[in-house]
Amino acid sequence: MTVLGEPARLETGPRRLNLPQQGAKGTCEVNGVDAAGYKAPIDPADVTLSYDTGALTVTPDATGSFTVTARAGSGEQVITITAGGLKTALVVGIGTTQEVVDSFGDTANRRVWTMRATGSVSSTPGGRAADGLRLDYDFTQSTETRGIGIWPVVDRFPVAGKPTAFKLWVKSEGYNQRTRLEVFDKNGTLHTIEPAFITEPGWQQITYKVPSGIACPITLRRVYFNEIRPHMQYTGTLILDELTAVVAN
Repeated sequence: MTVLGEPARLETGPRRLNLPQQGAKGTCEVNGVDAAGYKAPIDPADVTLSYDTGALTVTPDATGSFTVTARAGSGEQVITITAGGLKTALVVGIGTTQEVVDSFGDTANRRVWTMRATGSVSSTPGGRAADGLRLDYDFTQSTETRGIGIWPVVDRFPVAGKPTAFKLWVKSEGYNQRTRLEVFDKNGTLHTIEPAFITEPGWQQITYKVPSGIACPITLRRVYFNEIRPHMQYTGTLILDELTAVVAN
């Protein structure tokens, strides 16, 4: 059994809360931390909160945590928390912005990646809005998993801010391919994000949700597409246009 000393400071978990839009909810808890670094949750009844009630609603829940609801559509708010003569703050960001990582108007910073396949990368005027990036591939050379994708020429592509997701416009022929995006976090750990299979032909925007708690800044490694069905043998084309990072406010 560990007996905690008197709280030396307060700490929220998480330390920042990002709510993507008006009406979105998130949860946080308040912990007391003693001089040795041990912590324990503080009952919401013993906590006093100060915040803009026009922008947020904060209510205790059955688990001993707080539920935070965005009433405003955007902006950054601060919840001041006091308990036992100690004080801390929780920053709440409301809303997101989208920042263009690559418009694919110039393919000079990209090179093709293949797995058990051949392919090429080129610029095309047939993008969604302007020029796009064209991937031509041949998936007839193996019955094992095949792939086509793009690498940054410098191997890692830096991404500013703290993105919560990436969005990519893809024109597909509807071959039900798996799509993945890879990023390195600030510690050099590789994360693979797999949202879904691309089942419909034509233009569609794919969302790759970044794992929560990932250490930023992050760098982009590659975006790629797989055929995992042994019996599917074909050649085809994918067109990519505008990769954006969704960054929490």
